Amino acid sequence: IESYRRGVTGKQVYTKQGGYFLLKEKKSHIDYLKAIAAVFVVLHHSIGYSDLKESSIVLQIIYALIVYVHVPLFFCVAGYLCREKSLKPFFSKKVQRILVPFVVFSLLKLTYSLFVSNEYAHGDSLLVQLFDAFVLGRLYWFAYSILIMFAIAPILWKLKRGNIVLFAIIVIFNIVLQKTNTILPEIFQLKKTVSYFCYFLGGIILYQSEESIGSFFQKFKILIITACIFATVTILFLLLKDYITMLYILQVVFAFSQMLLLYVLARLLPKNIKWLQCVGKYSLQIMFFDSFYRMVLFKILPPINPLRLFVIVGVDVIMGCVSCIVIDTSKKYLVFNICMKIVPYVKNTNRIFSGMYLLLEYMIAEGKR
Repeated sequence: IESYRRGVTGKQVYTKQGGYFLLKEKKSHIDYLKAIAAVFVVLHHSIGYSDLKESSIVLQIIYALIVYVHVPLFFCVAGYLCREKSLKPFFSKKVQRILVPFVVFSLLKLTYSLFVSNEYAHGDSLLVQLFDAFVLGRLYWFAYSILIMFAIAPILWKLKRGNIVLFAIIVIFNIVLQKTNTILPEIFQLKKTVSYFCYFLGGIILYQSEESIGSFFQKFKILIITACIFATVTILFLLLKDYITMLYILQVVFAFSQMLLLYVLARLLPKNIKWLQCVGKYSLQIMFFDSFYRMVLFKILPPINPLRLFVIVGVDVIMGCVSCIVIDTSKKYLVFNICMKIVPYVKNTNRIFSGMYLLLEYMIAEGKR
């Protein structure tokens, strides 16, 4: 386990229970993709909340590129990492890593809106804001959506190849919704969950068919990469020139084309880049912290030019990582201190039970004799 954590691959490790086993390769590029998704989300929000987009062609290009790929990339990686396992530990982990932060950060935002400033509030009264946060889920909609997707993941594990058919159905369903101008209800983030579900499902399909997809990609690598570059550049050009409206099918093509190019880029990067792995590890938490730090940074360092905006994004991500490291360290220190206080009592309890067990054995032996 320690060797795996350090990124050592291809070595035999001996265990008493299972003999020798071969360590699997640690996939650094997955951490890199999560880091890219987190940075893109922070960058998208920063550009959106500033007034610089209209005055800078560079920011317009960056915004048009990332707005259709950051969340799909996040959901796709989440689907790829959503491996089949026992339900109890699976849901327990999701509650700890997603639901608890969702509730905590939503309450923090509500507290700020009620007692500090209602500048970013989604309602006037406490009841409306509570309904907006926990029923509509608009404060942290991505956490709400990913929780729903994880909730139905056990069904997707069993479908196997049926997931490809389901993927096609979801895409067609969203195309029909857009064509007929049908709007799904906002409650429980149903609308966005359905819209982004194909990317989560795409990640699950990628994991389940990894070998066949990988061999196909290796066989036609140059052709596939060229097609993705062509699709990305063409759609981007048409968007910037306002020649097209962004239909759902174009969103899917645009997102998957960029995701594949980002995947190739991540595979080309050196393994074990510590700062990228750190951002990838805390990618979800960085998105939770983003709104708080961005709000403070915009007050301290107003984004009057693109360079300052990029500095704000960098500081935002760094502060998110540092906050997560501090929280993790504090939790470990707290748990360590609690354990150190409990251990002596546990040892004494063990001695008592051991003594009782020996006495019982003696009494049984005497009884038999």
